[in-house]
Amino acid sequence: MKKLILLIVAVSFLSEAHAQFGVRMGTNIATLHYPEEPFYLEIKSIIGFNIGALYEMQLSDNFSLQGELHFIQKGAKEVDPDFDEEYWLRLNYIDFAIMSKYVLLNIEESIRLYLGVTPYLGYALSAKIGEEYEGRTFTDSIDFEEENVKRLDFGIGFGLGLTRNNWFLDVRYNIGFQDLDESGEFDFFPLFGQSVYNRGILIGIGYQF
Repeated sequence: MKKLILLIVAVSFLSEAHAQFGVRMGTNIATLHYPEEPFYLEIKSIIGFNIGALYEMQLSDNFSLQGELHFIQKGAKEVDPDFDEEYWLRLNYIDFAIMSKYVLLNIEESIRLYLGVTPYLGYALSAKIGEEYEGRTFTDSIDFEEENVKRLDFGIGFGLGLTRNNWFLDVRYNIGFQDLDESGEFDFFPLFGQSVYNRGILIGIGYQF
């Protein structure tokens, strides 16, 4: 990872004239993935907020690297239909990502379709858990150390995007590789001792200066 970062910094100096700063904002349709699904709960998505800054380095006509630093909300909702109870978990992350962008098609002179592959590393700043029961809502903050919930998250995203002049729109599917509950002690995760991972569909719009 250190060598990759140093390479990107070096390339940025060599290709300064072809680099652009930008901003991106959108939503993350977040959920949690259990390799062994709980049979008594329904796992549903939540809508999270996503905003960040980016720095794109154009390495050729059709290929570029894009470094990103952004705030993103992850988590999921659990529904117990037998007891009419609903639980939700919302985790607030800072993610560092590097997207490899390859232009697949020039639709018009100013419109391009591109493919993006985006490894990322995230750190959870905070998290909240909530319960809705009989019309009442209860919330509480999570102590990561006490609950043995992993703060670090890492994974890879795959997506497509469209650019038009300085604007762009992209959609990604992020796959987390970090088991968030390795200890099997956090009450929100219903299968004790089982693995659970972040997943999310990111939809964003951005502008490059």
